Amino acid sequence: LGLLHPVVIDGDRRLLVGGRRLEACKQLGMLTIPAVVASSLTELRQRVMAEKDENVCREPFKPSESYALGKTLERLKAPEAKEQQRKSPGRPKKGRPSLPTFSKPQDESKRKAAVAASACGISREQYRKISEVCKAAETAPEKFGHLVDQMDRTGKVNKAHSELRKATKQEERQAARKAIEKATG
Repeated sequence: LGLLHPVVIDGDRRLLVGGRRLEACKQLGMLTIPAVVASSLTELRQRVMAEKDENVCREPFKPSESYALGKTLERLKAPEAKEQQRKSPGRPKKGRPSLPTFSKPQDESKRKAAVAASACGISREQYRKISEVCKAAETAPEKFGHLVDQMDRTGKVNKAHSELRKATKQEERQAARKAIEKATG
């Protein structure tokens, strides 16, 4: 037997799509598996969306899997965004009059987070919350790693995000209290 759909890698041979398939193949003792190299952001986005559609029919992405896919898409989108920014006329220099511009409003789908969220099949707000929880866990796994596990296990992103916000606000209050005590101490 083989894979019905190959995994997707980038030009540096990093896995982009197909982590579950790769794990299954490892467990089956397969030494080689087919892979497709995504050569452009458009191609990768199409493949991620196809994988999302496949997984929705089976098991939906866990929030941390959505974050990992989104992070990959954001990384690949960054050069394109920089190029668009470079081409932008920018703001007028200080002291020079600005001429009216008639540019089109920025297309929301061009934004990195919006593209990542869309490809994962979630709202940009949901993607933002997932990202904040996952980034906190990457920075301080002993404090926040359990929130990612909880989020993946239950699928409740808002609850994990709310707990993260409470914990960070409590830390901010404690730090402010210490600063006041030190200043008045």
